Amino acid sequence: MAYDAVTRFDLRAALSQAARRWGSRLCQFVPVGLWQRIFPEPTLCLCYHMVSDTKVAHVKHYGFLGTAEFERDLQDLESRFAYVSYEQIVERRLGLESGPNTSVCLTFDDGFAECVSVVRPILLRHGATCIFFIVTDLIDNHAVFLETRASLCVDAILRHPVDAVEGIVRDLGLEARLLTAENAHRGTVPAQMAQQWRKFDPRLRSLLIWLLTIRSADADLLD
Repeated sequence: MAYDAVTRFDLRAALSQAARRWGSRLCQFVPVGLWQRIFPEPTLCLCYHMVSDTKVAHVKHYGFLGTAEFERDLQDLESRFAYVSYEQIVERRLGLESGPNTSVCLTFDDGFAECVSVVRPILLRHGATCIFFIVTDLIDNHAVFLETRASLCVDAILRHPVDAVEGIVRDLGLEARLLTAENAHRGTVPAQMAQQWRKFDPRLRSLLIWLLTIRSADADLLD
């Protein structure tokens, strides 16, 4: 009975993952105009994290836009929508201001330094408004993101011989966790990121993918 329950759970998880994967692919072919008619929204909010033309060590394994790609995003958005500020969003929600059918609101999470050095000048050139969400605990590196630690850990691993890394994995008893790491996250990360991860050494791929998708419960292992 317990085995049957586990099997049913695994099957449901696999079907759910497959549905999300194919749903995401199909949505890419739906024209923006059709989305607006089916799901009319006064504001389209887009979330970014990082824009840079350099390989930023603490996030480089997660993939991010370069400046040319980000500017292409802005040009495409500007051809379809007007920018809206946070204050305007609040006023529209309260019924104090009306606007075009759909406006776009840009946001950046995490508050990386590149928001000032790279993103801000581009936004000013385009006259684009943006909301920056800052994690105050991370200011001046008083604390470090889990993903940042994972990316730096991957860099450190890639500098060591594979045999030495495999020995560390055995010492930490991680073999069982790595058996399903690659399959568990197949189809759940952006295609560009997945393509980058496939370039890892096959002997290390499961370990590196497990690190880059690590959960907070396992965070102590990064130390």
